[in-house]
Amino acid sequence: MLADKVCKDLRHRPTQTGAASTVQLRIRDRLPAGCHDDHLVTAAVRNDLRKGEETDMSGLKGGLLAMRVGIFLVLLVWTLSKFINPAQGSGIIDKYFGVAGVDTAVVMVLGALELALILAFVAGLYKRMTYAGVLAIHGISTLVTIPAMVTDPFGHMLFFAALPMLAACYTLYRLRDEDTLLTLQRSAPVTTA
Repeated sequence: MLADKVCKDLRHRPTQTGAASTVQLRIRDRLPAGCHDDHLVTAAVRNDLRKGEETDMSGLKGGLLAMRVGIFLVLLVWTLSKFINPAQGSGIIDKYFGVAGVDTAVVMVLGALELALILAFVAGLYKRMTYAGVLAIHGISTLVTIPAMVTDPFGHMLFFAALPMLAACYTLYRLRDEDTLLTLQRSAPVTTA
């Protein structure tokens, strides 16, 4: 029985005491009489989480890294275009955002801010802010193209590629704490108190 094995394996391991969570209560109910020690229950939960993390999360972390790098590469091309051809950026702002006469210097400043954001994003720094910033920038850019997609879908077919990328940005934002592979900032470890 799993409960007997857990009780025997963990009987002599020192662990920190902690408040019983729902998972701990479920494990405690399966343990045999005399094996209801909070130390053992907490250790059993940690052991189960460690095993699950190693097996279940390895593929997820690689997928999140691929999403982060892919999103970065797309945004990098758009960001660099603000420096290489700022007049094009000014025209895009005029056509899709309805703001006419934006100076090319303003476009280059926006490009510099965007470059700082996407470099921090690809490095995994300040995830709550940078991942949200990338989601917002791409979300707004996608939103302003919807009228063109609706009125002339076959004339603007490339705009539809923004939709799965928007879904990827949203997914990456939601899973930002799991995105730790090749990041400069690690998320805080989960602890039980």
